[in-house]
Amino acid sequence: MKFKKVEIQDFRSYKDIKDGTFDFTTAANEIADFISIYAPNGFGKSTFFDAIEWGFTQNMERLLRKDRFRASKETERPPIDSNRDTVREAKEGFVRLHVTTESSPIERTIPVTRHYQPDFKEKDEKTTAKRIYFRDLILAQEKISVLLKEDDESARYAKYIESFGDSNLNNNYQLITELIRHNNSKIDSLTQALNDIRPNNDVVFDPEILMKINAEIELLNQQGEHIPLVVFDWTEKQILHLADLISGRIIDLQYVISKAKEKINTIQALKAAMETDIANLTKDEFEKRLDDAISTCQKYLLPMESLLQSFEKVKAYKENVTPFLKHDAIMRKVQALSEEKLFLEEHVRPQLEKERATLADFIKKQIESSFHTKLINTFYKKIDPTPDYKDIVIVCDFSAEKPRLNILIPDENDQLPVVPSIYFSAPQLNILSFSIFLSKVLKMKDDDDKPVDCIFIDDPIQSMDSIHILSTIDLLRSIIIRTGKQIIFSTHDENIHHLLQRKMPPNKFKSKYIELETFGKVKQ
Repeated sequence: MKFKKVEIQDFRSYKDIKDGTFDFTTAANEIADFISIYAPNGFGKSTFFDAIEWGFTQNMERLLRKDRFRASKETERPPIDSNRDTVREAKEGFVRLHVTTESSPIERTIPVTRHYQPDFKEKDEKTTAKRIYFRDLILAQEKISVLLKEDDESARYAKYIESFGDSNLNNNYQLITELIRHNNSKIDSLTQALNDIRPNNDVVFDPEILMKINAEIELLNQQGEHIPLVVFDWTEKQILHLADLISGRIIDLQYVISKAKEKINTIQALKAAMETDIANLTKDEFEKRLDDAISTCQKYLLPMESLLQSFEKVKAYKENVTPFLKHDAIMRKVQALSEEKLFLEEHVRPQLEKERATLADFIKKQIESSFHTKLINTFYKKIDPTPDYKDIVIVCDFSAEKPRLNILIPDENDQLPVVPSIYFSAPQLNILSFSIFLSKVLKMKDDDDKPVDCIFIDDPIQSMDSIHILSTIDLLRSIIIRTGKQIIFSTHDENIHHLLQRKMPPNKFKSKYIELETFGKVKQ
Protein backbone atom coordinates (compact mmCIF):
# COMPACT_ATOMS: atom_id res chain seq x y z
CA MET A 1 0.00 0.00 0.00
CA LYS A 2 1.29 3.43 -1.04
CA PHE A 3 -0.28 6.83 -0.53
CA LYS A 4 -1.35 8.85 -3.59
CA LYS A 5 -2.92 11.81 -1.84
CA VAL A 6 -3.98 13.00 1.64
CA GLU A 7 -6.79 15.53 2.01
CA ILE A 8 -7.48 17.19 5.37
CA GLN A 9 -10.21 19.64 6.36
CA ASP A 10 -11.09 21.06 9.79
CA PHE A 11 -8.56 18.83 11.51
CA ARG A 12 -6.64 20.97 13.99
CA SER A 13 -4.42 23.38 12.06
CA TYR A 14 -5.77 22.35 8.66
CA LYS A 15 -8.97 24.38 8.20
CA ASP A 16 -9.80 23.93 4.53
CA ILE A 17 -9.18 21.20 1.99
CA LYS A 18 -7.49 23.62 -0.42
CA ASP A 19 -4.82 24.27 2.24
CA GLY A 20 -4.68 20.69 3.54
CA THR A 21 -4.16 18.67 0.36
CA PHE A 22 -0.93 16.68 0.10
CA ASP A 23 -0.60 15.34 -3.46
CA PHE A 24 2.07 12.65 -3.78
CA THR A 25 1.91 12.24 -7.55
CA THR A 26 4.84 13.43 -9.66
CA ALA A 27 4.80 15.67 -12.74
CA ALA A 28 4.71 12.45 -14.78
CA ASN A 29 1.53 11.47 -12.90
CA GLU A 30 3.33 8.64 -11.11
CA ILE A 31 3.06 7.90 -7.40
CA ALA A 32 6.16 9.29 -5.70
CA ASP A 33 8.36 6.81 -3.84
CA PHE A 34 9.99 9.59 -1.86
CA ILE A 35 8.12 12.55 -0.40
CA SER A 36 9.78 15.26 1.67
CA ILE A 37 7.55 17.61 3.67
CA TYR A 38 9.26 20.72 4.97
CA ALA A 39 7.79 23.04 7.62
CA PRO A 40 9.18 24.96 10.58
CA ASN A 41 8.20 23.57 13.96
CA GLY A 42 4.59 24.31 14.84
CA PHE A 43 3.32 24.53 11.28
CA GLY A 44 1.52 21.16 11.33
CA LYS A 45 3.91 18.31 10.50
CA SER A 46 2.87 16.25 13.55
CA THR A 47 -0.78 17.05 12.86
CA PHE A 48 -0.30 15.66 9.35
CA PHE A 49 0.87 12.33 10.81
CA ASP A 50 -1.96 12.38 13.40
CA ALA A 51 -4.49 12.91 10.62
CA ILE A 52 -3.17 9.94 8.65
CA GLU A 53 -3.24 7.70 11.73
CA TRP A 54 -6.75 8.80 12.68
CA GLY A 55 -8.04 8.52 9.11
CA PHE A 56 -6.60 5.04 8.74
CA THR A 57 -7.26 3.57 12.20
CA GLN A 58 -10.06 5.76 13.65
CA ASN A 59 -7.84 6.52 16.61
CA MET A 60 -4.72 8.35 17.76
CA GLU A 61 -2.54 6.44 20.16
CA ARG A 62 -1.03 9.60 21.59
CA LEU A 63 -4.47 10.43 23.01
CA LEU A 64 -4.78 6.95 24.47
CA ARG A 65 -1.79 7.41 26.76
CA LYS A 66 -3.38 7.92 30.14
CA ASP A 67 -0.21 9.12 31.79
CA ARG A 68 -0.11 12.10 29.45
CA PHE A 69 -3.74 13.14 29.12
CA ARG A 70 -5.41 11.89 32.29
CA ALA A 71 -3.51 13.55 35.09
CA SER A 72 -6.86 14.44 36.66
CA LYS A 73 -10.52 13.84 35.98
CA GLU A 74 -10.92 17.47 35.04
CA THR A 75 -8.30 17.31 32.28
CA GLU A 76 -9.97 18.25 29.00
CA ARG A 77 -9.38 15.82 26.16
CA PRO A 78 -7.55 17.42 23.20
CA PRO A 79 -10.13 17.84 20.43
CA ILE A 80 -9.49 17.05 16.79
CA ASP A 81 -10.86 20.47 15.84
CA SER A 82 -8.73 22.96 17.73
CA ASN A 83 -10.06 26.03 15.89
CA ARG A 84 -12.56 26.82 18.61
CA ASP A 85 -11.49 30.32 19.40
CA THR A 86 -13.43 31.45 16.33
CA VAL A 87 -16.95 30.76 15.19
CA ARG A 88 -16.81 27.53 13.23
CA GLU A 89 -18.45 27.36 9.84
CA ALA A 90 -21.18 24.78 9.43
CA LYS A 91 -19.08 22.41 7.34
CA GLU A 92 -17.99 18.87 7.96
CA GLY A 93 -14.37 18.10 8.70
CA PHE A 94 -12.72 15.01 7.29
CA VAL A 95 -9.52 13.14 6.54
CA ARG A 96 -9.45 11.50 3.12
CA LEU A 97 -6.70 9.02 2.24
CA HIS A 98 -6.09 7.95 -1.36
CA VAL A 99 -4.10 4.69 -1.36
CA THR A 100 -3.13 2.19 -4.02
CA THR A 101 -4.89 -0.76 -2.40
CA GLU A 102 -8.35 0.85 -2.37
CA SER A 103 -10.48 1.78 -5.38
CA SER A 104 -12.07 4.66 -3.45
CA PRO A 105 -10.55 6.93 -0.80
CA ILE A 106 -10.52 5.94 2.88
CA GLU A 107 -12.53 8.72 4.49
CA ARG A 108 -13.10 9.60 8.13
CA THR A 109 -15.45 12.48 8.93
CA ILE A 110 -15.46 14.87 11.87
CA PRO A 111 -18.96 15.83 13.05
CA VAL A 112 -19.97 19.45 13.45
CA THR A 113 -20.25 20.04 17.21
CA ARG A 114 -21.24 22.84 19.49
CA HIS A 115 -18.70 25.37 20.63
CA TYR A 116 -16.23 23.64 23.04
CA GLN A 117 -18.01 20.32 22.76
CA PRO A 118 -15.54 17.41 22.35
CA ASP A 119 -15.56 15.90 18.87
CA PHE A 120 -13.29 12.96 19.73
CA LYS A 121 -13.47 10.42 22.54
CA GLU A 122 -10.46 8.17 22.70
CA LYS A 123 -11.26 4.49 23.18
CA ASP A 124 -8.87 1.72 22.27
CA GLU A 125 -11.65 -0.56 21.05
CA LYS A 126 -12.58 2.03 18.41
CA THR A 127 -9.41 1.24 16.46
CA THR A 128 -10.35 -0.23 13.07
CA ALA A 129 -9.80 -3.98 12.93
CA LYS A 130 -6.91 -5.15 10.71
CA ARG A 131 -5.31 -1.70 10.87
CA ILE A 132 -3.81 -1.79 14.35
CA TYR A 133 -0.37 -2.43 12.81
CA PHE A 134 -0.47 1.13 11.44
CA ARG A 135 0.12 2.50 14.95
CA ASP A 136 3.59 0.99 14.95
CA LEU A 137 4.21 2.29 11.45
CA ILE A 138 3.43 5.85 12.51
CA LEU A 139 4.89 5.81 16.03
CA ALA A 140 7.73 3.27 15.83
CA GLN A 141 10.37 5.98 15.44
CA GLU A 142 9.28 7.76 18.64
CA LYS A 143 8.86 4.53 20.61
CA ILE A 144 12.30 3.21 19.67
CA SER A 145 13.88 6.51 20.65
CA VAL A 146 12.22 6.21 24.07
CA LEU A 147 13.56 2.65 24.43
CA LEU A 148 17.13 3.69 23.70
CA LYS A 149 17.06 6.59 26.13
CA GLU A 150 15.89 4.37 28.97
CA ASP A 151 18.81 3.48 31.26
CA ASP A 152 17.01 0.82 33.30
CA GLU A 153 16.92 -2.51 31.44
CA SER A 154 13.78 -3.68 33.23
CA ALA A 155 11.94 -0.46 32.42
CA ARG A 156 13.15 -0.77 28.82
CA TYR A 157 11.67 -4.26 28.62
CA ALA A 158 8.35 -3.00 30.00
CA LYS A 159 8.28 -0.17 27.46
CA TYR A 160 9.05 -2.58 24.63
CA ILE A 161 6.16 -4.83 25.65
CA GLU A 162 3.85 -1.82 25.90
CA SER A 163 4.89 -0.52 22.48
CA PHE A 164 5.61 -3.60 20.35
CA GLY A 165 5.35 -6.78 22.38
CA ASP A 166 2.72 -9.44 22.96
CA SER A 167 1.05 -8.12 26.11
CA ASN A 168 -1.02 -11.30 26.61
CA LEU A 169 2.09 -13.46 26.50
CA ASN A 170 3.89 -11.13 28.90
CA ASN A 171 0.87 -11.13 31.23
CA ASN A 172 1.06 -14.93 31.32
CA TYR A 173 4.76 -14.68 32.16
CA GLN A 174 4.04 -12.20 34.95
CA LEU A 175 1.26 -14.44 36.26
CA ILE A 176 3.57 -17.48 36.35
CA THR A 177 6.24 -15.37 38.07
CA GLU A 178 3.71 -14.26 40.68
CA LEU A 179 2.63 -17.90 41.22
CA ILE A 180 6.29 -18.88 41.70
CA ARG A 181 6.73 -16.04 44.19
CA HIS A 182 3.59 -17.13 46.04
CA ASN A 183 4.69 -20.78 45.99
CA ASN A 184 8.13 -19.89 47.41
CA SER A 185 6.50 -17.73 50.06
CA LYS A 186 4.23 -20.64 51.00
CA ILE A 187 7.24 -22.97 51.25
CA ASP A 188 9.00 -20.46 53.53
CA SER A 189 5.88 -20.22 55.69
CA LEU A 190 5.66 -24.00 55.98
CA THR A 191 9.34 -24.20 56.89
CA GLN A 192 8.83 -21.62 59.63
CA ALA A 193 5.71 -23.40 60.86
CA LEU A 194 7.62 -26.70 61.05
CA ASN A 195 10.36 -25.02 63.06
CA ASP A 196 7.79 -23.53 65.42
CA ILE A 197 5.86 -26.74 66.19
CA ARG A 198 8.59 -29.31 66.55
CA PRO A 199 7.63 -31.69 69.43
CA ASN A 200 9.29 -31.42 72.82
CA ASN A 201 11.34 -34.61 73.14
CA ASP A 202 11.75 -34.05 76.91
CA VAL A 203 8.07 -34.90 77.55
CA VAL A 204 7.71 -38.51 78.87
CA PHE A 205 4.69 -40.51 77.78
CA ASP A 206 3.69 -44.13 77.21
CA PRO A 207 3.37 -44.76 73.45
CA GLU A 208 0.92 -47.64 74.22
CA ILE A 209 -1.27 -45.56 76.50
CA LEU A 210 -4.27 -45.53 74.17
CA MET A 211 -4.23 -49.31 73.87
CA LYS A 212 -4.07 -49.70 77.66
CA ILE A 213 -6.76 -47.19 78.56
CA ASN A 214 -9.13 -48.49 75.89
CA ALA A 215 -8.60 -52.08 77.09
CA GLU A 216 -9.76 -51.05 80.61
CA ILE A 217 -12.67 -49.06 79.18
CA GLU A 218 -13.82 -52.10 77.18
CA LEU A 219 -13.76 -54.19 80.37
CA LEU A 220 -15.87 -51.58 82.12
CA ASN A 221 -18.35 -51.46 79.23
CA GLN A 222 -18.65 -55.25 79.35
CA GLN A 223 -19.87 -54.80 82.94
CA GLY A 224 -22.58 -52.37 81.88
CA GLU A 225 -20.72 -49.07 81.81
CA HIS A 226 -20.95 -46.65 78.90
CA ILE A 227 -17.51 -45.07 78.62
CA PRO A 228 -16.37 -43.78 75.16
CA LEU A 229 -13.13 -45.14 73.77
CA VAL A 230 -10.30 -42.61 73.41
CA VAL A 231 -9.24 -41.83 69.80
CA PHE A 232 -6.29 -39.90 68.31
CA ASP A 233 -8.16 -36.77 67.38
CA TRP A 234 -9.75 -36.17 70.77
CA THR A 235 -9.70 -32.58 71.95
CA GLU A 236 -8.71 -31.41 75.41
CA LYS A 237 -12.39 -30.79 76.13
CA GLN A 238 -13.21 -34.45 75.42
CA ILE A 239 -10.39 -35.55 77.74
CA LEU A 240 -11.77 -33.34 80.51
CA HIS A 241 -15.24 -34.80 79.96
CA LEU A 242 -13.81 -38.34 80.31
CA ALA A 243 -12.00 -37.31 83.48
CA ASP A 244 -15.23 -35.94 84.98
CA LEU A 245 -17.12 -39.12 84.05
CA ILE A 246 -14.45 -41.37 85.62
CA SER A 247 -14.20 -39.26 88.77
CA GLY A 248 -17.99 -39.31 89.18
CA ARG A 249 -18.19 -43.08 88.84
CA ILE A 250 -15.30 -43.58 91.29
CA ILE A 251 -17.09 -41.47 93.89
CA ASP A 252 -20.33 -43.43 93.37
CA LEU A 253 -18.54 -46.78 93.69
CA GLN A 254 -16.61 -45.69 96.76
CA TYR A 255 -19.87 -44.67 98.40
CA VAL A 256 -21.63 -47.97 97.58
CA ILE A 257 -18.63 -50.00 98.74
CA SER A 258 -18.35 -48.06 101.99
CA LYS A 259 -22.04 -48.67 102.73
CA ALA A 260 -21.67 -52.38 102.01
CA LYS A 261 -18.65 -52.57 104.31
CA GLU A 262 -20.59 -50.79 107.06
CA LYS A 263 -23.33 -53.42 106.83
CA ILE A 264 -20.80 -56.23 107.04
CA ASN A 265 -19.15 -54.63 110.08
CA THR A 266 -22.54 -54.18 111.75
CA ILE A 267 -23.47 -57.81 111.18
CA GLN A 268 -20.09 -58.98 112.43
CA ALA A 269 -20.43 -56.86 115.59
CA LEU A 270 -23.95 -58.16 116.17
CA LYS A 271 -22.72 -61.72 115.84
CA ALA A 272 -19.98 -61.16 118.44
CA ALA A 273 -22.36 -59.63 120.98
CA MET A 274 -25.41 -61.86 120.59
CA GLU A 275 -26.78 -64.03 123.47
CA THR A 276 -27.08 -67.79 123.51
CA ASP A 277 -30.75 -67.90 122.54
CA ILE A 278 -32.59 -65.61 120.16
CA ALA A 279 -36.23 -66.33 119.80
CA ASN A 280 -36.81 -69.86 118.53
CA LEU A 281 -33.42 -70.11 116.83
CA THR A 282 -30.50 -71.87 118.26
CA LYS A 283 -27.23 -70.03 118.45
CA ASP A 284 -25.78 -72.06 115.58
CA GLU A 285 -28.79 -71.39 113.39
CA PHE A 286 -28.61 -67.66 114.03
CA GLU A 287 -24.86 -67.55 113.41
CA LYS A 288 -25.40 -69.38 110.14
CA ARG A 289 -27.94 -66.78 109.04
CA LEU A 290 -25.53 -64.00 109.94
CA ASP A 291 -22.70 -65.70 108.06
CA ASP A 292 -24.99 -66.05 105.02
CA ALA A 293 -25.79 -62.32 105.20
CA ILE A 294 -22.09 -61.45 105.47
CA SER A 295 -21.27 -63.77 102.54
CA THR A 296 -24.04 -62.14 100.42
CA CYS A 297 -22.65 -58.65 101.17
CA GLN A 298 -19.13 -59.77 100.37
CA LYS A 299 -20.24 -61.33 97.04
CA TYR A 300 -21.85 -57.99 96.18
CA LEU A 301 -18.80 -56.10 97.36
CA LEU A 302 -16.15 -57.98 95.36
CA PRO A 303 -17.28 -56.97 91.82
CA MET A 304 -17.86 -53.45 93.03
CA GLU A 305 -14.30 -53.29 94.29
CA SER A 306 -13.06 -54.79 91.01
CA LEU A 307 -15.03 -52.17 89.10
CA LEU A 308 -13.54 -49.47 91.29
CA GLN A 309 -10.04 -50.76 90.57
CA SER A 310 -10.69 -50.58 86.81
CA PHE A 311 -11.89 -47.00 87.13
CA GLU A 312 -8.82 -46.18 89.18
CA LYS A 313 -6.64 -47.61 86.42
CA VAL A 314 -8.51 -45.60 83.78
CA LYS A 315 -8.05 -42.49 85.90
CA ALA A 316 -4.33 -43.19 86.20
CA TYR A 317 -4.02 -43.84 82.45
CA LYS A 318 -5.93 -40.65 81.70
CA GLU A 319 -3.12 -38.57 83.18
CA ASN A 320 -0.80 -39.83 80.44
CA VAL A 321 -3.34 -39.57 77.62
CA THR A 322 -3.21 -35.75 77.35
CA PRO A 323 0.55 -35.44 76.70
CA PHE A 324 0.35 -38.38 74.30
CA LEU A 325 -2.52 -36.86 72.34
CA LYS A 326 -0.74 -33.48 72.22
CA HIS A 327 2.40 -35.15 70.94
CA ASP A 328 0.44 -37.19 68.44
CA ALA A 329 -1.42 -34.08 67.19
CA ILE A 330 1.90 -32.29 66.72
CA MET A 331 3.35 -35.23 64.83
CA ARG A 332 0.32 -35.47 62.57
CA LYS A 333 0.52 -31.73 61.88
CA VAL A 334 4.25 -32.03 61.20
CA GLN A 335 3.53 -34.83 58.77
CA ALA A 336 0.81 -32.84 56.99
CA LEU A 337 2.99 -29.71 56.73
CA SER A 338 5.98 -31.77 55.57
CA GLU A 339 3.92 -33.50 52.88
CA GLU A 340 2.52 -30.15 51.67
CA LYS A 341 6.01 -28.61 51.64
CA LEU A 342 7.42 -31.58 49.76
CA PHE A 343 4.62 -31.38 47.17
CA LEU A 344 5.23 -27.65 46.60
CA GLU A 345 9.00 -28.17 46.37
CA GLU A 346 9.13 -31.29 44.21
CA HIS A 347 6.02 -30.95 42.05
CA VAL A 348 4.56 -27.44 41.93
CA ARG A 349 7.80 -25.43 41.83
CA PRO A 350 9.51 -27.46 39.04
CA GLN A 351 6.35 -27.30 36.93
CA LEU A 352 6.01 -23.54 37.39
CA GLU A 353 9.70 -22.97 36.69
CA LYS A 354 9.46 -25.09 33.56
CA GLU A 355 6.42 -23.14 32.37
CA ARG A 356 8.15 -19.82 33.07
CA ALA A 357 11.30 -20.94 31.25
CA THR A 358 9.23 -21.95 28.23
CA LEU A 359 7.45 -18.59 28.17
CA ALA A 360 10.72 -16.71 28.72
CA ASP A 361 12.41 -18.53 25.86
CA PHE A 362 9.49 -17.83 23.54
CA ILE A 363 9.33 -14.12 24.49
CA LYS A 364 13.11 -13.81 24.20
CA LYS A 365 13.16 -15.25 20.68
CA GLN A 366 10.16 -13.15 19.71
CA ILE A 367 11.73 -9.90 20.94
CA GLU A 368 15.23 -10.53 19.63
CA SER A 369 13.96 -11.61 16.23
CA SER A 370 11.73 -8.53 16.00
CA PHE A 371 14.79 -6.26 16.00
CA HIS A 372 16.38 -7.82 12.87
CA THR A 373 19.91 -7.33 14.24
CA LYS A 374 21.71 -8.05 10.97
CA LEU A 375 19.74 -5.35 9.19
CA ILE A 376 20.31 -2.91 12.06
CA ASN A 377 24.06 -3.49 11.85
CA THR A 378 23.98 -3.01 8.08
CA PHE A 379 22.31 0.39 8.45
CA TYR A 380 24.44 1.31 11.44
CA LYS A 381 27.66 0.59 9.58
CA LYS A 382 26.34 2.43 6.53
CA ILE A 383 26.05 5.63 8.54
CA ASP A 384 29.03 4.65 10.75
CA PRO A 385 28.67 7.08 13.67
CA THR A 386 31.64 5.76 15.65
CA PRO A 387 34.43 3.55 14.25
CA ASP A 388 35.11 1.69 17.49
CA TYR A 389 31.65 0.15 17.82
CA LYS A 390 30.18 -1.76 14.93
CA ASP A 391 27.87 -4.64 15.87
CA ILE A 392 24.72 -3.97 17.86
CA VAL A 393 23.69 -6.76 20.22
CA ILE A 394 20.14 -6.97 21.57
CA VAL A 395 19.60 -9.49 24.35
CA CYS A 396 16.51 -10.20 26.42
CA ASP A 397 17.53 -11.44 29.87
CA PHE A 398 15.15 -13.38 32.12
CA SER A 399 17.69 -14.43 34.76
CA ALA A 400 16.51 -11.80 37.28
CA GLU A 401 13.07 -11.44 38.82
CA LYS A 402 12.20 -8.68 36.36
CA PRO A 403 12.95 -9.31 32.66
CA ARG A 404 15.56 -7.00 31.14
CA LEU A 405 16.10 -5.80 27.61
CA ASN A 406 19.77 -5.06 26.93
CA ILE A 407 20.90 -3.05 23.91
CA LEU A 408 24.68 -3.21 23.75
CA ILE A 409 27.52 -2.46 21.37
CA PRO A 410 30.65 -4.57 21.92
CA ASP A 411 34.02 -2.88 21.66
CA GLU A 412 36.17 -4.06 18.74
CA ASN A 413 39.15 -4.06 21.13
CA ASP A 414 37.47 -6.71 23.31
CA GLN A 415 36.61 -4.24 26.02
CA LEU A 416 33.34 -4.38 27.94
CA PRO A 417 30.20 -3.75 25.83
CA VAL A 418 29.03 -0.16 25.64
CA VAL A 419 25.55 0.83 26.80
CA PRO A 420 24.44 3.39 24.19
CA SER A 421 22.14 5.37 26.50
CA ILE A 422 25.07 6.03 28.86
CA TYR A 423 28.11 6.42 26.58
CA PHE A 424 26.71 7.71 23.29
CA SER A 425 26.14 11.34 22.42
CA ALA A 426 22.72 12.57 21.32
CA PRO A 427 23.62 12.35 17.59
CA GLN A 428 24.99 8.82 18.00
CA LEU A 429 21.86 7.74 19.87
CA ASN A 430 19.73 9.31 17.16
CA ILE A 431 21.55 7.36 14.44
CA LEU A 432 21.27 4.11 16.37
CA SER A 433 17.57 4.74 16.98
CA PHE A 434 17.08 5.50 13.31
CA SER A 435 18.87 2.27 12.29
CA ILE A 436 16.65 0.19 14.58
CA PHE A 437 13.55 2.00 13.33
CA LEU A 438 14.38 1.43 9.67
CA SER A 439 15.07 -2.26 10.20
CA LYS A 440 11.74 -2.67 11.98
CA VAL A 441 9.50 -0.83 9.50
CA LEU A 442 11.17 -2.46 6.50
CA LYS A 443 10.20 -5.88 7.90
CA MET A 444 6.77 -4.78 9.09
CA LYS A 445 3.67 -6.62 7.86
CA ASP A 446 0.01 -5.75 8.05
CA ASP A 447 -2.65 -7.79 9.85
CA ASP A 448 -3.00 -9.97 6.76
CA ASP A 449 0.72 -10.79 6.95
CA LYS A 450 1.50 -8.75 3.83
CA PRO A 451 4.54 -6.41 3.65
CA VAL A 452 3.85 -2.73 4.33
CA ASP A 453 5.08 -0.58 1.44
CA CYS A 454 5.13 2.85 3.08
CA ILE A 455 7.47 4.30 5.71
CA PHE A 456 6.83 7.47 7.71
CA ILE A 457 9.93 9.28 8.96
CA ASP A 458 9.53 12.38 11.14
CA ASP A 459 12.57 14.69 11.46
CA PRO A 460 15.22 11.95 11.85
CA ILE A 461 18.31 14.04 11.13
CA GLN A 462 19.00 15.94 14.32
CA SER A 463 22.39 17.09 15.55
CA MET A 464 24.17 15.14 12.79
CA ASP A 465 27.21 16.48 11.03
CA SER A 466 27.35 16.79 7.25
CA ILE A 467 28.99 13.38 6.64
CA HIS A 468 26.35 11.52 8.59
CA ILE A 469 23.52 13.52 7.00
CA LEU A 470 24.79 12.57 3.56
CA SER A 471 25.19 8.93 4.65
CA THR A 472 21.62 8.89 5.92
CA ILE A 473 20.25 10.35 2.68
CA ASP A 474 22.27 7.81 0.66
CA LEU A 475 20.81 5.06 2.83
CA LEU A 476 17.23 6.24 2.25
CA ARG A 477 17.88 6.46 -1.49
CA SER A 478 19.31 2.95 -1.47
CA ILE A 479 16.24 1.62 0.40
CA ILE A 480 13.88 3.17 -2.15
CA ILE A 481 15.81 1.77 -5.11
CA ARG A 482 16.25 -1.73 -3.68
CA THR A 483 12.87 -2.26 -2.00
CA GLY A 484 10.50 -0.05 -4.00
CA LYS A 485 8.91 1.18 -0.80
CA GLN A 486 7.45 4.64 -0.38
CA ILE A 487 9.09 6.96 2.17
CA ILE A 488 7.19 9.98 3.52
CA PHE A 489 9.81 12.15 5.17
CA SER A 490 9.29 15.33 7.20
CA THR A 491 11.85 17.88 8.36
CA HIS A 492 11.94 21.27 10.04
CA ASP A 493 15.31 22.02 8.43
CA GLU A 494 15.01 23.82 5.09
CA ASN A 495 18.64 23.01 4.21
CA ILE A 496 17.95 19.27 4.59
CA HIS A 497 14.87 19.65 2.42
CA HIS A 498 16.91 21.30 -0.33
CA LEU A 499 19.73 18.80 0.04
CA LEU A 500 17.25 15.98 -0.46
CA GLN A 501 16.07 17.63 -3.66
CA ARG A 502 19.64 17.68 -4.97
CA LYS A 503 20.35 14.08 -3.91
CA MET A 504 17.00 12.76 -5.21
CA PRO A 505 15.84 15.22 -7.85
CA PRO A 506 12.32 14.75 -9.28
CA ASN A 507 13.68 14.51 -12.81
CA LYS A 508 15.70 11.39 -11.93
CA PHE A 509 13.70 9.83 -9.07
CA LYS A 510 10.02 9.44 -8.39
CA SER A 511 10.21 12.11 -5.69
CA LYS A 512 7.94 14.90 -4.52
CA TYR A 513 8.79 17.92 -2.36
CA ILE A 514 6.08 19.71 -0.37
CA GLU A 515 6.31 22.77 1.89
CA LEU A 516 3.96 24.33 4.44
CA GLU A 517 4.02 28.06 3.91
CA THR A 518 2.22 28.85 7.17
CA PHE A 519 0.24 27.27 10.01
CA GLY A 520 -1.81 24.44 8.44
CA LYS A 521 -1.38 25.62 4.84
CA VAL A 522 0.31 23.67 2.07
CA LYS A 523 2.28 25.84 -0.35
CA GLN A 524 0.76 25.68 -3.81
